[in-house]
Amino acid sequence: MQSETVIKKLDLLDRCMPVKTVVEYGGMWGVDNLYATECVKRWGVKKVLSIDFYESDNWKVQKRHYPQITFIKGDFRNKDFMKKITKKYDLGICYDILLHQPECYETLELMLSKIKTYFCFAQPVIEEKRVSFKNTMVFLPGSQEKFQLRPYLLNKDIKIFDINRVDPSHWIWAMTPTLIKNMLKSLRWKIIYEDAWQGWLPKISIWKMYRCIAKKEK
Repeated sequence: MQSETVIKKLDLLDRCMPVKTVVEYGGMWGVDNLYATECVKRWGVKKVLSIDFYESDNWKVQKRHYPQITFIKGDFRNKDFMKKITKKYDLGICYDILLHQPECYETLELMLSKIKTYFCFAQPVIEEKRVSFKNTMVFLPGSQEKFQLRPYLLNKDIKIFDINRVDPSHWIWAMTPTLIKNMLKSLRWKIIYEDAWQGWLPKISIWKMYRCIAKKEK
């Protein structure tokens, strides 16, 4: 049985169909290329490009069943790597990825450069009403616990929010929906659908799950 979050992410894709080609960024961790494979199974997408830093063991077993999906192990934050991706795709998928990128705006620009029409986006955000300014981004490892910026319940085993033990591979940004919309707007992408829900996040936190579809402006 699929979770509410997975269902909502799939619903975004459904709203953009039909398309012929798809590129997904960072779709491997925890879901084993789920959204790429669903594009093939549910909507008959003929060509899917999946880019991630690593290839999961489950995907290594499953990939023989999906010749429509090309997986490339690489860094979509790297300009030289992205130059090697010469084709553009009808639809791009970016789920729970941007908040982990140190240079998030530049990474977003690189990802969008390979997309022709639709961009499906989802990730945890901080609610507008909980911060002083709508257009806000906060670097979490430098934040104090009292501000309740942790997306999880207090857990001593979670070290990525401890300023004394920052792990660069897990850098995380707290963004407001307005910031995300303005970044997309500055890159000439227009939001055509958006909403938010609590999802798997603790009810006592200031976080929500946010999703949107952006369309490239001509």
